[in-house]
Amino acid sequence: MHSLFRKIFGVTILLVCSYAQSELDIEINEGAFGERSRIAVVPFDWKGNGIAPTAFDQIISYDLELSGLFEPIEAQNMLSFPTPDSNINFRDWHILDADYLMVGNAEVVEGRLVSEVRLYDVHSERPILTR
Repeated sequence: MHSLFRKIFGVTILLVCSYAQSELDIEINEGAFGERSRIAVVPFDWKGNGIAPTAFDQIISYDLELSGLFEPIEAQNMLSFPTPDSNINFRDWHILDADYLMVGNAEVVEGRLVSEVRLYDVHSERPILTR
């Protein structure tokens, strides 16, 4: 289970750092392991100047949904918008019946996009991965 999340997390980071678009669009409607897990990918906190160059959370949510393993929670339904630097009120995510919560921030440092992402298990209220 832990290696699955490492793989998903690694792919997520690669996708966030990449602006490439694919011509092939494959959608998997059902996961190989049964019911899809509900995940909340909170809009990333942009630490750079101006507005963020892209909506990282939307890209990640879309890709996780296409995997067939996750059912992302829409941002407009979220009760709070924590960042990696803030305290998380897990009650908000229990109310939304989320299994997992991803929070992150991004900025440009010396011409490179740098991000910090944390993935939490909502049920245990503990971090699974931090990068």
